[in-house]
Amino acid sequence: MLTTHDLANRPLSLTITDDDGGTETVSVRADAQGAVSMTCSCRRYAAEGWCRHLVDLACMRLRDCGITDPDVDARFEEVVAGTPLEIAANDIDYRLACVSQQAERVAQALTAGPSRDAMETLAVAARDLAQAAESASDALRRFTRRAAGGID
Repeated sequence: MLTTHDLANRPLSLTITDDDGGTETVSVRADAQGAVSMTCSCRRYAAEGWCRHLVDLACMRLRDCGITDPDVDARFEEVVAGTPLEIAANDIDYRLACVSQQAERVAQALTAGPSRDAMETLAVAARDLAQAAESASDALRRFTRRAAGGID
């Protein structure tokens, strides 16, 4: 059984498949205090310190990332499951879904054409989108800190 103490000395390296069929490398480490950090070789991670790959993995969607080895799955789950990183990943996953949902409402409101009712519907949808985006931005900031091994 791999413990977080063992993982601090031996990081877990995962090769994942992204939506475009490309591969990226994700590294997972736990320090002696149990803080888990993850990095990815993709461009978004290099630019912003987070990426969808890390979110999907920390949300335990390893199969969606092309990880099918049960031993790797078990090692990863042992290290990440129940940690603040997993909690932050689930939060940002939910917040990003809310942004997509609200953006769709705005798009639908725009197709209604110019009328008073349509403009009121658009205004409400736009406010909801702005609130969802603000919440997602905050959640991304927390997730990025957690992925770097930090604490809020």
